[in-house]
Amino acid sequence: ITDHFAHRVSRNCPNLSYFRISDCPLVTTLTALQFIESASYRSSDKLDMHMDNTEFDAEKLLFFIKNPCFESSYSNWSLQQVLVPIAYDKPAYLALHQSRKCVLIFV
Repeated sequence: ITDHFAHRVSRNCPNLSYFRISDCPLVTTLTALQFIESASYRSSDKLDMHMDNTEFDAEKLLFFIKNPCFESSYSNWSLQQVLVPIAYDKPAYLALHQSRKCVLIFV
């Protein structure tokens, strides 16, 4: 699985509310960025993403979101590190749009 696969899923699955990728070294931060970018196309306001053992990098995601060279629509997004209590505190990042759409990225 690569970022290209994630791009296709993010664009063609508007009812998606949960997406899990594990142990895929060819999946990078671009996958999370594509799901953030396509949030306005989804029927649900929230997407839970699990990106365990991938090349996801939160600092790169923040760079993409805040960089003025990229789409201006990213300026309406914020990124915050959180701990989600499940059976234990699971680290995650909350990407939140000013419209209240969000992507919760578990790492």
